[in-house]
This record gives sequence, structure tokens and C-alpha cells, in this order.
Amino acid sequence: MKRIPFVLGALAAMASANAILATSFEDPPYMGTAAGVDLTGQDGWETPAGSNFWLCYDYAGNAAGYPTAPAGGAQFIAGEALAGNIFGRAQHPVDFSMGDIWSASFYIAAKYRGTLPTAPNLGSFSQQPSATSQFWQTLYNFVDVATATNWNCWYLCFDAGGVQFAQPGVSPGAAWDGLAVDHWYRCHTTWNYATHLVEMVAISDLSTGVTTVARPVGYYLAGGAASTLPRPTAIRNFSGGAAGNNTAIDCQIVTNGAYLVASDAAVSRGVHQSGDVVSTYEKDTNVIMVQQRPQFAPTFNNAEVTMNYTGRLTVNSINVKVCASCSGLPSDRLELTIAMFNYVTNRFEVVLTTAPSTAETMYSVDITTDPNRFVEANTGNVRVRFGVRDVRGALIPNWGIKINSANVTEL
Repeated sequence: MKRIPFVLGALAAMASANAILATSFEDPPYMGTAAGVDLTGQDGWETPAGSNFWLCYDYAGNAAGYPTAPAGGAQFIAGEALAGNIFGRAQHPVDFSMGDIWSASFYIAAKYRGTLPTAPNLGSFSQQPSATSQFWQTLYNFVDVATATNWNCWYLCFDAGGVQFAQPGVSPGAAWDGLAVDHWYRCHTTWNYATHLVEMVAISDLSTGVTTVARPVGYYLAGGAASTLPRPTAIRNFSGGAAGNNTAIDCQIVTNGAYLVASDAAVSRGVHQSGDVVSTYEKDTNVIMVQQRPQFAPTFNNAEVTMNYTGRLTVNSINVKVCASCSGLPSDRLELTIAMFNYVTNRFEVVLTTAPSTAETMYSVDITTDPNRFVEANTGNVRVRFGVRDVRGALIPNWGIKINSANVTEL
């Protein structure tokens, strides 16, 4: 009899009700080709006047020459600077009035496609209008313009007095330095308009799955500690510096709330078949697959994955979402649980128990009473366990569950 695997999918914040911009640039609604299609007008993207437009590419045979992102789909976007200081800009409106705490994350790769030497400034991610609003930005810069083989992903923020950091910006740590060209990373930032600070940054190597988290000190938004500037109204991807400087983006999210960084995943019940923590980042076709196995007691899950996240040090609420469906058995034979590690009692605490439906269903849990019991002091670590068991305790191999999203957001 064929076993149907337990599948933990990688929709993450794509399924979040708080997501303001969440896209993996797939068709539909995006149109891409190997040669690239102008991004202007696609799903709300704009090209500012005087800029070179970004392109939406198929990964297969793409003219920009980028490899497929390890956790990407079929398409991505990229922008390039042209001669005459015509830089690549792609801008999308975002309503930042919806809350104080925000997160942005995206896959990024970079390269130089001209004749060396190039110019140091390679590109950036920012909020707009930067001249008049409370913004922060990254600044990508080549380590050596004579070779253009490595680049830095640094931050160009402000000090408490509102003075912008000197270019090329400040590095949060060694993990943000000397990144390889033609290699995909994930950049993550959480910031707070109430404190006017960038609170947390993270970078992940999508090939190795290694994630590094930092809590920078003194990374203020424009205007500094007492900023009275209005909030931005858009985000912008930028490619500049010199003709041929090129940056690529996939799986881009801008969300209200602190979208937590998944730093580790472990199969705690069942047998791990495929996938890793990279599979949990964004909505795509990559999944963590675990096959169910009999347990010593019917109270144990037959298939279970424990996820470790890193977030804010103090929270007002925590939201956990799992989008799941079951197959191979009637839903009354299976029980899905979501549990979180309680750092006061030092044990997992079940926060949701339900019979999964055969139809894909979103299960959402809001922790508003004493949510900080689930946040580790001094680290901000949060542990979440997703499990499924056969409530009758029988070994019936032909059953499985598909979890299409698993994400945690804090306010």
C-alpha cells in the first residue's frame, strides 16, 4: 500500500492577512519570458520618470544569466543600470499607515554585466519618497570594482540626530559582507515607526540554508529619534552605479507586523523525505516532506515538524497561521495540533487542536493573553510545532496531510 507523505509547504507570509505586498512574480498575474517583459503596469508596479524599467524573466534560459533560486518558482524580476546615469527603478505603492511595525523580505542576487571596471554602488531597497519621508534603505556595493565578484548588503540608515550614515553604509555583521555574485540570498528587515528604529535584520544563504540574525543599535529612520517626517507611500527596488550593474529579486514581501525569520526546522516525528528550512520562507513549490510513522502511544503525533523562529524581544500579540488539508483518511481519523514552546513552564503548550479538512483550510491562532511566555528572553526565539496524528492509534499507512503555509507574525 502506498504511503502518502506529510507535506509542510512554503507559503509563509504569502498567506498572511496582514500582507500588503506579497509576490513571487509568477504567472498569473505576472508575464515573463526568457528575454524579459517590462514590469511596468504589472500588478501595480511603476517605473519612475527617467528610469530604466525592470523586467520579469522566466528562470529557464533567462537573458540576464541568473541561476534559479533554490526556493524560487518559475519567474523573477531584475533591473539594470544603463549608460548616461539611467538607473533601473521598480516602485510599488504600500499603505504604511496600517500599523507601526513592518517587515520586508525578498530573495536577492546581483552581478555586473558590462566591461570592467564598474562603479561601487550596485543597487538598493528603499521606501519612497526618500527625500521627504521617514525611510531607511539598504545599499548594495561591490567589494572590488575591478573584479565585481563579491558585493556587500549594507544599511544606509540615520543616527539619533537624523544624520544619514556615510556611504557605502554600515554592515550589520560579517554575514552581510562579501556576498557572491550569481548567488541567491534572502534579505529581511523589521522596523518600527513608533520608535523610529530598524529593530531586526537577517540574511539567509538560500543554497546552504544558513540564516544570521542581528539586532542593530542606532539604525534610525530618516529624521532620527524624534522624527516628525510623514510615512512613505511606496517601496522601490533600484539598480545603479554604472551601466551593467544588475540586481534580481524574487519572493518579495512587505507586511504589517514583525514577520518572523525561520532559522531552523527539524523533523521531530516521522521520517524526513526532502526539503529544508529554505522551503518554509515564501510561497513556492518547495516543501518539507515527512512520512508518517507509528508512535509508542496514540497521544504522539505520527508526523511532526518543529520550527524555530527569531523575532522581537517583547510582543503584544502573536499570530500563527497554518493552511492545511488531509487526504487518505476521513478527517475524523486525524488530529492536527499547533503547539508553542512556553519558556516559563519549559514545555510545549498546545494552542490549537482540530480535525483537518479534506479541503484546504486556513487555521489561525491569535495569542493575545501573555504572549511573551512564548518568547525567549534576550533572544526573541519562538518555537512552533506542527503535528498530525491518527486519533485511533492504528497503523493505517495510507494517509497524509498537506500544510501549504506556516508563518508567525508578531505585533
